[in-house]
Amino acid sequence: MTDTKTVTLAGKQIRSYVQQVITLKLADIQRVSGDASVMHLALANGTSMGIITGPAYGSAAQVMGIQDLRYFINELNLDFVLNTTAANDAARQRIFQNAQERQILIIKK
Repeated sequence: MTDTKTVTLAGKQIRSYVQQVITLKLADIQRVSGDASVMHLALANGTSMGIITGPAYGSAAQVMGIQDLRYFINELNLDFVLNTTAANDAARQRIFQNAQERQILIIKK
């Protein structure tokens, strides 16, 4: 039975490359902004999390030098790179769907 009140994301910390699995309660997400590649979550405990998909991170890493990539990471306040999996895609969709239903979604264009 799937828990509909939480989402689990698998990936790595962007600065340390340590693999990690993060489980978030949907109710703890206070605001979601971004798009399909990069999203920011404001959490109930006062913290935020910047998440980028693996393909978007890989593309940025290929076209940028190390200094530009670091600037990109810092400027976008990114923390976590998602592994490319169907489970992560489904979790991202659930986050966006839940945020839209709760009217806490901000889409940046």
